Amino acid sequence: MKSKVAEAAALPKPSATPEASQEPKREEPVATAVANVSSFSELEPPRPETLLDMAEAEADKTLLGDYIDTIRVLRQDKGFSYREIAEWLSENGVPTDHNAVYREYMDWARDPAAYDLERERDAMERAEEAAELGM
Repeated sequence: MKSKVAEAAALPKPSATPEASQEPKREEPVATAVANVSSFSELEPPRPETLLDMAEAEADKTLLGDYIDTIRVLRQDKGFSYREIAEWLSENGVPTDHNAVYREYMDWARDPAAYDLERERDAMERAEEAAELGM
């Protein structure tokens, strides 16, 4: 009976050089990978006006609080998960994700009276800003 050391010594040793059937690794050019990361050219940054227009076109994420009663009904009365609520809201014109729904719901659940007061203040501030802008 051979010992395990003797059996291991009898095994063929791997070659240090690649065999003809193996192809050497080829690295991807770095410039190709970088070009796919950004929609803007790194040599020519976007104009400030372009970014400002893009920022103004983004949805106002603070408006999710306006739908807290809907979120509460779907969560408490209908038993929806936060993901299901987010999907339902998104399908009905309120783009959101489950994390935002969860945070908004938990803010309300901690202290409903304080939450309602804060939402009223936010609504008054938005109305004042709109009046100042002539909207």
